[in-house]
Amino acid sequence: AVVSTQSGHYGRDHMAYNGTIRTPLHIMQAHAIYNKSHSRELITASNHLGFCISYPELLRLRALLGLFIMTKYLLTKVSLPSNFDENQETSVGIDNFDHNDQSSITGKNETHDSVLVMYQNVPFSRRNYRPPTKGRVSHLTDFVVSGRKYISKLPFQKLLPFYLKSKEQPLPSSFKSEGFQYEPDERKEKVLNLTRNISTPLPETQQLTHIPTWAGCEVLTSTINDVPLKTVGYLPIFPHPITKIETVYSLLQNCASIAALLKQKTLPVICDEGVYHLVTKIYLQQPDVFERLFPFLGGFHLTKSALRCAGKFIRGSGVEDAYIECNIFGPKTVEAVMSGSHYYRSFDGLMMLGDALTKLKMEAFWKENSMNDYSIAIQKLDQLQCALVQNLKTESTTLISELQTCKEVKRLMDDIEAFSIKCSEKSSQCRFWLNFVKIIDTIKDFVRSERDGDFFLNMKTLERLLPIFLGCDALNYLRYGSFHLELLKMAKITHPELYDSFIKRNFVVKRTPGSFNAVSPDLALEQTINKSAKSSHGIIGNTKSADYVAEWCLIYHEELAITNAYREITNSNQLGNSEMQVHHHLRP
Repeated sequence: AVVSTQSGHYGRDHMAYNGTIRTPLHIMQAHAIYNKSHSRELITASNHLGFCISYPELLRLRALLGLFIMTKYLLTKVSLPSNFDENQETSVGIDNFDHNDQSSITGKNETHDSVLVMYQNVPFSRRNYRPPTKGRVSHLTDFVVSGRKYISKLPFQKLLPFYLKSKEQPLPSSFKSEGFQYEPDERKEKVLNLTRNISTPLPETQQLTHIPTWAGCEVLTSTINDVPLKTVGYLPIFPHPITKIETVYSLLQNCASIAALLKQKTLPVICDEGVYHLVTKIYLQQPDVFERLFPFLGGFHLTKSALRCAGKFIRGSGVEDAYIECNIFGPKTVEAVMSGSHYYRSFDGLMMLGDALTKLKMEAFWKENSMNDYSIAIQKLDQLQCALVQNLKTESTTLISELQTCKEVKRLMDDIEAFSIKCSEKSSQCRFWLNFVKIIDTIKDFVRSERDGDFFLNMKTLERLLPIFLGCDALNYLRYGSFHLELLKMAKITHPELYDSFIKRNFVVKRTPGSFNAVSPDLALEQTINKSAKSSHGIIGNTKSADYVAEWCLIYHEELAITNAYREITNSNQLGNSEMQVHHHLRP
């Protein structure tokens, strides 16, 4: 019904102009189809029905879009994306952008580019977007000259020279370590963990069902609904490898130009550790030049490093064989789980192991303690279990709020904590596995701080992760994580407006409505332009065509903006009903 309504709307627009004028929605629909499938047949069929422009017209507009972008960036060094507002809170992400430019037998002809992605609090508005539909270009090769050669003409993509004065950059005299006192309220997490792993006989109504995963339970019990939605904007690809310090310096100069266009005092620049260590060297050598920039170490890569440390902590303990024998992971996948190279597999696999160890601890606890002594607490926890199993958000939120202040539940949790301490003192093996569970709990708290946008919890858990990095030889993340934490502490004095913005949950990116679904900016970058580049509707399958690669690198960031705008205008992501969207951890 929703699709029919949208199609009728397009048809009415077409008939209203008697087919002589193409409305923005006709243009955007053709761009969206091309971006998704590259299907000429589908675009032609939709054009015959009056739903979108023709395929040759689309190619003409793509060429015109490239010409428009070249003209815009030749006139000004840097420009905000078309759907951005200079008055809104903005942050920038920097990362590598690798793809195979020309296929070869050796596989050595790879292209290592860099990319800037911007995040802003304002949702898309039609009045902010002006598609370039005027002008005439005879053919797309009018502006594509010998593959990628034309790219170096844009001032935005010019590589600037930079020389380090020394390998070690001294800290400025104004730099000092600030104190940070914050103790998070962990009652909710303890109650939720106990509910999921209490290991008591379940009621008959729950025999054939399962409690949701940790993330699913967090969705059902989260009460935070003030994380601002973000709009994603893209800038042209920077055709130089991110590993060169000249590239990072040039990108920071572009970020400084962006900061000058915005009406905010400080612009956060988010990147992974491989880029962050270059950013800090440049930032410390020229603090006056980049005084409006704030280096920010991405949480996604911090989490991957923490998962790698957790895998290293238990490597060789027999867990790898247990994963394989229980048919949880295949032999070739286990290494990705233990090394943290595959984020979702590693996170889910290690969380699963942490839950299994907690259940074994609870089974040992019930062997030494009678359930009758905790009947009231068990009854209340069973009620919360039933609400979680049935995905009842209102009931789950109410029950967990009551359980946090229940004296019987608190007595049970205190006795379990005392039992854990006693087991650790008696057995080194128990101490080893309980320490692993503590590492997993710290990682979960760090991820939760990003999903909920809790800045203070984010700083506290980062502080707890540093000893883990030290113990597991993650020295780079220990070094730059410590520096990043000190910058966050100092931000209250050096960048008070940015500090207040972080407290208002503006240090994460939330792109869709719902709860517990915000992510760190570096993960949002991977989910947007990097994901699109490596998918079938991106550059994959067309790398042998130098003209296509050149055109794609020039206009793809604006094509993504057009496609995202089309989806938001037509509500095609939610199919007309955002309330019916279910978090993927709650789906069967």
